[in-house]
Amino acid sequence: MLKNEIWLLVRNISEGFNSALLPVVASSGLTLTQFRLLMLCSLQPEETVSGLSHLSGVAAANVSAICKRLEGMGLLRRTRDREDERVVHVRLTEEGVRTIHSVDEAVHVRYGPLFRQESPQAIERMLEGLQSLNTFLKRLAEVPCPPREN
Repeated sequence: MLKNEIWLLVRNISEGFNSALLPVVASSGLTLTQFRLLMLCSLQPEETVSGLSHLSGVAAANVSAICKRLEGMGLLRRTRDREDERVVHVRLTEEGVRTIHSVDEAVHVRYGPLFRQESPQAIERMLEGLQSLNTFLKRLAEVPCPPREN
């Protein structure tokens, strides 16, 4: 029962977050996945396509295709590693940085009033709860799976 409640809550939180962010991100001409990858690039400036795949949970082939599209939009630059051409590094362009700032500003304009209605203590409790849940889920992921019976 508890695991079902956690699973449903995490799913609902994820869907709620995506639903809230989608209108702002879409107005910049991006999908949520494209924006997530741009955000990861801003947090990890010298990341590789495979690193982005690992961080985002999106298949490497899909990340590669999305990065190619983002490069075509002028938002990031892809470069092959000099020592291993199979490795592709990605880096935000100035336009990519401006796009992230633009979306961030739009989020503040759209949702700032709602955040200001919440007390700092309420926001802190939400963050603490999410951090606890995140820590717990990481611990769950570390539990080894039993061998499958044939």
